[in-house]
Amino acid sequence: MDNKQIIDVSIKINDLLLQYVATHDDIFKTSIRKIIPLPFIFKKIDYQACYRMADNILSQLVENDLLISKMYSICDESQKKYLELLSQYVRALINTVDLLKSLSSSLYAKSERLATYSWKQYKIELAQYESSVQEYSSFGKRLNELYNTIA
Repeated sequence: MDNKQIIDVSIKINDLLLQYVATHDDIFKTSIRKIIPLPFIFKKIDYQACYRMADNILSQLVENDLLISKMYSICDESQKKYLELLSQYVRALINTVDLLKSLSSSLYAKSERLATYSWKQYKIELAQYESSVQEYSSFGKRLNELYNTIA
């Protein structure tokens, strides 16, 4: 298998990562508009849009993980090592995006008064999410090191 195909899927995964980070920032990034609760300054977070974005990213990550699995069966040993780690990274990122999607859904429901969402439940889900972020990040560091061997 040509390394170019592996590099192409890696670039797609990186693009999805950037979209995920932008969605994460939309929800969690502190800005002066979120701190000062004045109606003409306050910017409401669009949790529903964040949910839709996370859902879109999630489906694309799943598609790419399937593509990685297909590629794995036709590559050499050095490529397999990289693809195996890339798949682990993608699965960890899938888990993280899924948790972000769930958080977005709960926060949207609370903001629209469609459901209750306690502070305690939020903190529990946030801790799970943060743990998941650490997991995909640890794979990412190793993946960057291995990427240089195929690029």
